[in-house]
Amino acid sequence: MNGNNDGDDTVEIPILREHEFANDQETADEGILSLDELNSLSAPERKWLVWFYALSNEDKKVVEICSGKGISVNATNIEQMKRIVSSYRGPDPDSGE
Repeated sequence: MNGNNDGDDTVEIPILREHEFANDQETADEGILSLDELNSLSAPERKWLVWFYALSNEDKKVVEICSGKGISVNATNIEQMKRIVSSYRGPDPDSGE
């Protein structure tokens, strides 16, 4: 806007077409689980999740460490995994031991 009336200072804003928006939204939603997918957990998966969230923070750390190594932890082998993890890690400095 330099004071000249003969220039056009308008800016074109592209219009997003409906199908382009739908495609973009579909791509954005790919990583999000729907409620149907969350409810479709098997009975053993739901049981494991309930068990996991009932663990102490220390036990959850053990499960997370083992999971990072590709080792599955459940109620049957948690005590064994705790012994193995503690033998490799040494005493936990946060535990006060």
